[in-house]
Amino acid sequence: MTLPEAFDPTQCALLVMDCQPAVLSAINNHDELIGNINRATAVVRQYGGHVVFVRVALNDLDYVTIPPTNRAFSAATKSLRLHADSTETAIHPGLDVQDGDTVTRKTRIGALSTTNLDEQLTNLGVFTLILAGAHTSGVVLSTVCDAADRDYQLIVLSDCISDADREAHRVLMKHVLPRQAEISTVASLDRLLASTSRKVG
Repeated sequence: MTLPEAFDPTQCALLVMDCQPAVLSAINNHDELIGNINRATAVVRQYGGHVVFVRVALNDLDYVTIPPTNRAFSAATKSLRLHADSTETAIHPGLDVQDGDTVTRKTRIGALSTTNLDEQLTNLGVFTLILAGAHTSGVVLSTVCDAADRDYQLIVLSDCISDADREAHRVLMKHVLPRQAEISTVASLDRLLASTSRKVG
C-alpha cells in the first residue's frame, strides 16, 4: 500500500456505511461481512483512529422533499420505506458500536453529501478515510468519488464491503475503485497502522 511517510493513524476515520437490516438483507454473506467490519473497527480504535457509522434513513420531511427525479429514493417516498424510526434502518445489532463513535444519518447514497461529516472529520484533523459497508455499487462507489474530489486519501477494505451483484462488485474492485483508492484488507490495515504508529509515536 502506497501512503505518505507522514501518515498518522490518528488522522484516519473508518466509515462503516449502510450496514442496516434493510440493506444487508440482500447480501448473502452479511454475517461474515459484519465480523470482518468488527475486526476493522477494533484495529482502527487500537491505533487511535476514529470510527463512524453512517446509516441511510428518511424522516417525514424527507418523504415530502425528495423529488420524483431522484430514481434511487423516489420509490421509497411512495411506499414510506427506510423510515428513520424503523428497526430496518438502525445500525445492525451485530456491529460493535461504542461510546465515542460517530453515528450519522444520510438521505442520499453517498456518505458525505447530505451529512456534515466532511466538516466533522476536518475538525478532527482526518485526512484518510477507510471505507467499509454495502453496497459496493452504491454507497462505496459514491463515497469514493465524492471523497476523492474533497482530497481525502482513501482506503477500501476489500473484505469489509459487499454487493448483491457479484459482477458489479468484481468490476468495481478491479477496474474502477483502484483509480482513486488503495485496496486493502483488515489484516494489511493492521500491519500498516502498527508500522506507521511506531513511526509517528
